[in-house]
Amino acid sequence: MAVTVGKSALKKKTVSKPTEVTKDLPLKPKALKIVKGKAEVGEGSKKRKGDDSSLVVGKKKKEVDGHGSPRQLFNLIAILTEAQKKDIEDIGFGGLLELKTHAFYHQMVDWLLQKYDPSSRMFLFNRHVQFVLTKHDVYDAFMLPCTDNTIEPSADQELAHIWRESFKVTKKDEISIESVRVAMMGLPDGGADFKKMFVVFAMATFLAPTVHNRIDLRLVKAVEDVDSIS
Repeated sequence: MAVTVGKSALKKKTVSKPTEVTKDLPLKPKALKIVKGKAEVGEGSKKRKGDDSSLVVGKKKKEVDGHGSPRQLFNLIAILTEAQKKDIEDIGFGGLLELKTHAFYHQMVDWLLQKYDPSSRMFLFNRHVQFVLTKHDVYDAFMLPCTDNTIEPSADQELAHIWRESFKVTKKDEISIESVRVAMMGLPDGGADFKKMFVVFAMATFLAPTVHNRIDLRLVKAVEDVDSIS
């Protein structure tokens, strides 16, 4: 299935026994002790009064559902051709080819969101443990393009219409993540359209997961000149 777009036409883990991990953290280094049921930040196993650093691990982690899932990206990467992988590396997204995670988990995501201050881009675990998250941290973690380019949602109706027309959906309908995956499989040699669809697919399933397994057409403008991303 060939689709032309644009104006240019982890298995669930079970914690079976207490596990202790010690890691130096920024500012005043503290030991991060993870035990069955909670994680504490402090000296040894002590938890300072007033700190809210507990992370309930539990015996089973519950996957976030109803959204695009990193499992979809993981499964796609497993069947890409060498030509497609080269195209992904050419636009600066080669780091995603090494993706190992299969899913997001409610408890971990909720805990991190509670500790993150978007206005300062800082993780505030307690008054002693905090650090600023920068674009270089994202680059180090995912090996994504690290540039000054800004990606902003855009209600470009012309581009949205082109994408809907290419995937044969009406204005009232949305383009499914699965239909984008199928379209990419129809482009074994890669190419500009494959690159655009891969970035949109990666955003919808991993980088900025969308609800109901649909792609966000407000993001397609960001990939119109896909070769300039990196």
